[in-house]
Amino acid sequence: MEHFNIRNITTWIYRTMMLNALFVLFSLPVITMGAASTASLSTVHYLRESGQDDIFRHFVMSFKMYFKPATKVWSVLLIVVGMTVYNVLNFSPLGGIQSVLWMVQWPLLFQLVVVTIFVFAILSRFEVSSIRALKLAWIIGNRNLLLSVGFIGAVVIGIEIGRYIPAINLFLLSGALHILLDVMLDVSYKRIQLDLNLEA
Repeated sequence: MEHFNIRNITTWIYRTMMLNALFVLFSLPVITMGAASTASLSTVHYLRESGQDDIFRHFVMSFKMYFKPATKVWSVLLIVVGMTVYNVLNFSPLGGIQSVLWMVQWPLLFQLVVVTIFVFAILSRFEVSSIRALKLAWIIGNRNLLLSVGFIGAVVIGIEIGRYIPAINLFLLSGALHILLDVMLDVSYKRIQLDLNLEA
């Protein structure tokens, strides 16, 4: 496995820009964003393990391979997150049953974000069904809440920096986040393997 150091930092900047461009291109129809994210994560892991630079070939191959399961998961998450955001924006927080429903939506939305962070990374590394991937993403995300919150913070910081330096969002952000997420998954790898063995 490659390690980040001064000598290969230029290589990884190039890889990050390539991954970012491919992710944006393959996500243009929003419905394919899940497959594009899974392909990007699979390619990141391949690059870290092999050190090879055939980014485009591996990305396209992974996109085709994971298209159905990743799109299925992304479609479900998109609908549920959309409904939850709609409820948060439209329920009144002032009194009555609507206030209770409004408060319930926030922890639900947080859990959906946690699942979304990990589910495509799990699909990119493990041969699991869509339902099992969602279950594992929820388990791993909640067992590693500090990592989950840290990743959410990195996304927010990246977006905020991108407001002042648009080139960050345009050329680097999604690629850098996928690299960070792949490194984060290494922390949870043994735990996921154990959960898979227990479910088998």
